Amino acid sequence: MLKRHGRIFWILLSCLALILPAASWSQTSTGKPPEGQTNRAAATTQSPLTPPDGETDIRTRINNWAVSILGGYNTGVLIRMAVDLQTAFEDGDNLRILPIVSHGAKQNVLDLLYLRGADIAITHADVFEELKKDGTIRNLEKRVRYISQLHVSGVYILVRPEIKTLKDLEGKWVGFHGVGSGVDATASIIFPRLGINVQKVNVPNTVGLEQVKTGELSGLVHLLTRRDPFIAKIPQEAGLHLLDIEYSDKFTDYYTPYTVSSDEYPNLLKPGQNVETLGLPAVLAVYNWPKGSDRYRRVERFIEYYFSGFDKLKQAPYQVDWKSVNINAKVPGWIRYAAAEDALAKLARNELSPDIGKPASTALTAEADPNRRQLFNEFLEWKKQQDSKPLVRR
Repeated sequence: MLKRHGRIFWILLSCLALILPAASWSQTSTGKPPEGQTNRAAATTQSPLTPPDGETDIRTRINNWAVSILGGYNTGVLIRMAVDLQTAFEDGDNLRILPIVSHGAKQNVLDLLYLRGADIAITHADVFEELKKDGTIRNLEKRVRYISQLHVSGVYILVRPEIKTLKDLEGKWVGFHGVGSGVDATASIIFPRLGINVQKVNVPNTVGLEQVKTGELSGLVHLLTRRDPFIAKIPQEAGLHLLDIEYSDKFTDYYTPYTVSSDEYPNLLKPGQNVETLGLPAVLAVYNWPKGSDRYRRVERFIEYYFSGFDKLKQAPYQVDWKSVNINAKVPGWIRYAAAEDALAKLARNELSPDIGKPASTALTAEADPNRRQLFNEFLEWKKQQDSKPLVRR
């Protein structure tokens, strides 16, 4: 009996000898060292996502003064304006400007609200109305502000030969450009105000133009600046033309009168013919970052560069539309960003240097620079008008 128990004891001992090394191997294979040992390799090996020694300062320097600007579709004027801002004002580590190809004016405001890393966007003055329609987004005016008004785009309604008036588009298929674009927002406002029901089609206007030529669409809506190559290249033999939109009390909130002449588009208009349509201001918008925050600090620096060096944009090689921009102009239904108000006031007092890295005393004086004197006078006149009437907040 004792021999039998002894044999069982030795069998169990042998099994334990086999099991323990396997258990030890199992722990170490999952990254857990055996009890009593330290994982020296893990302690000395850095994560591949951790900047190696010496690179932390590089990452900090690159991000310290970086701001993003949402433009629009890569064929549109909004992204070209964003690239102009980068070209004119990027200043090494003192200011980095990152233009972003995006989905247009309406989506740009949504991205300011919800997209991580979105600071500034180029949009249109009427997008608030379109975004408020379903009631999902609240307090837009408090969350999105503006830095300045930009250029004015014309509302172009390009149609086939058989379409003679806007009423002829009733029930027809009409291109509204991409979903979330400024065209989509503006067209969705204009046609209901005119009392015309069209069949909305969201396709990029580069595609929509071909569909107008083939008859799949009766027309398309576009927001363009003067002599835009998009429609300037349409062959005259295609027979396409532009329609008038009468400016009336229906459009005084966001829009202005806008005239298109045959000199601009001889391929679409007869000699001496004008088309009267609507103009829509573009807006340099910004998320309402609170004072004292890191994002406010960065956007504030961009604004200082933008206002102090704005005259640079009115020269070659920048878009000709900058020449018509009045940075003091008020955008109806919008509130100017606090940092922009402060910068305009400093500019009027000649306290904003055109070279941010230099002392303000090196700035050009208003007396020495006629352009700066004119800007100063425009600001004072605008300020006087604003002080004499209550601020309208939609």
